[in-house]
Order: sequence, then structure tokens, then C-alpha cells
Amino acid sequence: MSIILLFDFVRQIENTAIPSIEEVLSSVRTPTAYNLCKAVHSRISCSLLRCIFNPDHLCGADIGPKKKVNWSSLTYICDAADAFYGSRMPITILGDFHQLCVNYPVADRNARKKSSQRHNKGIHYTAAPLVDYIVFQTLTRAFHKLEPQQVQQLRILDPSCGCGAFLIAAFRYILMWFKNRYSSKQQSLSLNPQEILGLLKSMIFGTDIDERAIERARRLLLLSVWIHYMNSAVSKSDVQSLSCPNLSENIVCTDFLRDHSNDSERPPLMDKPFNVIFGGPPFVRVQELYKSSPELADDYKRRFQTARSGQFDLYMLFIEKSIELLADEGHLSMSVSSSFLRSQTGQGVLHVCRYKSCSPYRKIK
Repeated sequence: MSIILLFDFVRQIENTAIPSIEEVLSSVRTPTAYNLCKAVHSRISCSLLRCIFNPDHLCGADIGPKKKVNWSSLTYICDAADAFYGSRMPITILGDFHQLCVNYPVADRNARKKSSQRHNKGIHYTAAPLVDYIVFQTLTRAFHKLEPQQVQQLRILDPSCGCGAFLIAAFRYILMWFKNRYSSKQQSLSLNPQEILGLLKSMIFGTDIDERAIERARRLLLLSVWIHYMNSAVSKSDVQSLSCPNLSENIVCTDFLRDHSNDSERPPLMDKPFNVIFGGPPFVRVQELYKSSPELADDYKRRFQTARSGQFDLYMLFIEKSIELLADEGHLSMSVSSSFLRSQTGQGVLHVCRYKSCSPYRKIK
């Protein structure tokens, strides 16, 4: 279903970019995610769209339904989405759909559970308006008084990126900033299509423990670039043969809170500090953590200063780890629970922030 929504999203922007859903469904025997992507991938000439629909980039097994299904009815998915959103679906619909699937897995639809995977892992995607607000406010401050060459050197991280809402908003802001910067100075200089992809590779980073969310985040980031091309004066011929970046080292499936200090599998993106870190970290209270992973809770109490006193929540540890990874003059913004202001552990996080900010070597904003 998510792949069909992706089809519809692309065709709403450029209806000749890929085959219609009806054409694709008629060409495959069993329309699994892999088969659908394979059928589209073989008919696309644009290298960027080919990367987005590359079936080899799908994670997990190619699972099909056990019962007979009327495949033509899948076209109604798009009709329902169009009726709800109108003529243009937001790119966040794919993240919203993934969150729904995590909360109500099809395989467990008849099982009676007190809590879902989403609840146990604290998966709560931040609403799009709040994402846009946090990204705009943070990057406006981070980019203040910087020249384009300096902005291109910045590294931006969402440590619990999910399907990439914060990162997509950040990349859109970056493109808007460059456009406004060049137009305000009346310069003929601008970013060419390949340089825009270069910015994505050099500036945008994310981690998450959900492999499927990571796969979607990579696709949606590339899709956001393609949307930019379609909405700008970039010619289609310039987009056809672009060299697409490999985002496997930028958007990584890993546990952000894991101790990577002596880890042979330490992601390369952790080797350098970040200038901007923002996101909506998971909310999991220590009581719930002791029920599901008591060894992990003890490990956190040993490694994190904010977990040594009071009743901590997982998002507080994300803040502490983010502070450790911030570069000098770095900017940190998080969407967190109001318990941060009430709890003793929240005060501990503020103490860590003050300590790092007062360091003669660093200053956090």
C-alpha cells in the first residue's frame, strides 16, 4: 500500500514520470512491494526516480498475502487519499501510514495486546506543523551571518528520524535559503542539480532503530529533491542522468543510545560532530523500560548522567547524547514532553547543558 501511495504521489506532480497504477498492476502477477517497484523501475528513464523505486533498496522479505485478493481494488487506495487530501498529498503521508502500520500490524490485527510495538518503543511521530516550526527556528539561527560556503560545511542530524520528516523539512529549508540568498544578492550563481544532491549527501544525517522507516526516509529525501526539480526551472534533460548519492551512510539503522565507543560497527556518521541536532525523540518511561528491557535500563543508568537520579524518560537520554555530539556553537532543538520541566531528571539534563555551555572549549545554543 505504501508503494502505491508513492506511485500516486509522484504522478500527481508529473503524470508522465512513471506508468499509471493500472498499468503497473496489469503487468505483475502478484503486486508485492518488490514486484511493483521492479515493474516501475524497468520503465523509468529518470535516474533519480529509478533510485527511488529501486526494488533492491527495499528491506525485509518480499511478503505477499496468503489469501486471494482482488488486486484492481488497490487503485481505490489512491482515490481515498485523493478524497482526503485533495489534489496534492503531503509527502508526510508515507510517514503517517508507516506509523499506522507500526501501531496496528496486519499480522496482529486479531491479537489482543495491552501495548503495541509503537508504545513499547516510544514511536510518536511529530506533527508536520511542529516539525516545520522547529526546523525553521533552529536553522534560521544556525545559518545566521553565514556565507553559502560555510553553510555547505554544516552537518545536520535527527537521531530518531523515523521516515525523515525533520530531515525533509531541513533540506527544503536549505534549498529555500540558497535560493533566497542568491536572488537577494542578484547573483547569477546558483546550485546546479548535481550540487543539490551533493548538499543532501554532505549535510543531512539520521539514525533510527526501525529498518523500514530508514528505507522510507532515504526514498523520501531523494523524492524531495525530485520535487524541487519539478517545481523549479530545471529542465527534464538535466535531471535524467544525475548521479544519485548513496544515502546508506547518511541515514543509518542503528540505536542512537548504543555505546559506540568500542564498537567495530560504529556508523561513520558518528565520527564527526554535528552543527545542528533536532527531532522528536522516543518517549519511554523508565518503569516501562524495566518491564521490556531491564538490562538496557541498567546500562543506561550506568552510562548516562541524567539516568542516575529520578525517574528518567528515554527522550532525556537522547538530549544528553545529542549534547555530546554537538560541535562548538552547535544548535539543539527537541520536541519533548512537558515532564521535562517537572522532573528531577529534567533538571539534570539542564545541568548537563549548562556544564557543556560553560566549557572553555564549546558553546551550545
